[in-house]
Amino acid sequence: MKIKILLFFTILALINVKAQDDISKFLKDRPYVQKQLHCILDRGHCDVIGKKIKELLPEVLNNHCNRCTSRQIGIANTLIPFMQQNYPYEWQLILRRYKIMKYY
Repeated sequence: MKIKILLFFTILALINVKAQDDISKFLKDRPYVQKQLHCILDRGHCDVIGKKIKELLPEVLNNHCNRCTSRQIGIANTLIPFMQQNYPYEWQLILRRYKIMKYY
């Protein structure tokens, strides 16, 4: 569940900005998705959306997305499989970078 929520926030900022756009159009825009991934992984310049994503990732990964709406969770259910299938390496890097490991 945590992983699903992470991906949602990875692209949540863009979705909020383009709320009326179909999410499938965004996911088909590979250069834009890659631009946001480069930002998130500190490999490139961040635009406003990339900066927002970076702010949200720790909350998503470490606090179980306590502030998510049902719409956001629905979007996450679309985005996570997309990331896992199309960007598996970057997905693992995001998890390593933003998730705080807790050992009990």
